[in-house]
Amino acid sequence: MPELKFESLHNHTVISDGTQTHMQALEAARAAGIGVMAFTDHDTLPDAAALQRLREYDGPVKWTVGVELSSYVPKDVGGPDMGALHVLGLFVDVENRDLKQFCERMERSRRDRMRHILKHLHGLGLEVSEAEVVAAATSKNIVLPHIVKAVMAHEGNRRLLDQLRERMRQEAEHDATLKKRYDDMMAEGPQQYPYGLVMTRHSYVPPAQEQMAALLDLDATVRLIREAGGLAMLAHWYYDERKISEEQLAAVLERGGLDGLETVTVNTIGQRSMAAEMARARTLAERVGVAMVMGSDSHSAADLVAFAGSEYAAASVGQTARLIERFGPELTWSNLGA
Repeated sequence: MPELKFESLHNHTVISDGTQTHMQALEAARAAGIGVMAFTDHDTLPDAAALQRLREYDGPVKWTVGVELSSYVPKDVGGPDMGALHVLGLFVDVENRDLKQFCERMERSRRDRMRHILKHLHGLGLEVSEAEVVAAATSKNIVLPHIVKAVMAHEGNRRLLDQLRERMRQEAEHDATLKKRYDDMMAEGPQQYPYGLVMTRHSYVPPAQEQMAALLDLDATVRLIREAGGLAMLAHWYYDERKISEEQLAAVLERGGLDGLETVTVNTIGQRSMAAEMARARTLAERVGVAMVMGSDSHSAADLVAFAGSEYAAASVGQTARLIERFGPELTWSNLGA
């Protein structure tokens, strides 16, 4: 068994868009040499059965339950019109009433968003049904990868998306801004093409903007996490810079609007190197003096292997202890005190 020394504080399971159960993720972490992992599913918390299995786990990996909440950017930066960011809530109380109610509202909002996106896709000639998306999902919490999986199951859809991608390439030859977006999409690899082409408000052919009714702005999201006893860390800002600039984010951090910043994510999802962008995030966090977290943003066992084998893994060692020493969170929903 490899030495369990690395720490990933950003991971997903089947209750959002991951491919593993909590127990499977713990075993994958052990096999990869990861000794500490935080479960941070999208806008959802483990149910009683999953929490009981975690309590009964007697393996060597240390775990803690968190959440990754979707949030609009701050109102003074543009609010809903700029789209959503992701905020990691670490060490949260999973029984906090307000947090649980928010997650319940988000589940309903995600269903509404799915129907909105499907209407958009149908208008483009893509074939996909709500039933197919639900069948592709691993939980009741419908997220974009579930929609993409259902879309890409149709050969005709794949052909149409290829045609759209070629149209984008041709148009990008005469538009420098679009060329940057096209090049970034291509660098990310085929898994990301549907997102860059049709799935989000920043896509080449975006859906008409429709707000998710349950989403809060950043300040309210952070307040929700803190009132649930958690630490609020902005996730992978380097993927969302067009929504909130470095200068704008620095202002949020300097006024105490977040507890910290995720400075490393390594997985198998995207192919484009983010080394320069992650270095900028680290420099920003150091300059402002906020906490830093690192994780795989894993959705599979392969993602954990990629994180553990990366040049960043060694720097993850000790991050959990540093957070506990700095903030003194409750460790009720973890085995970190065992």
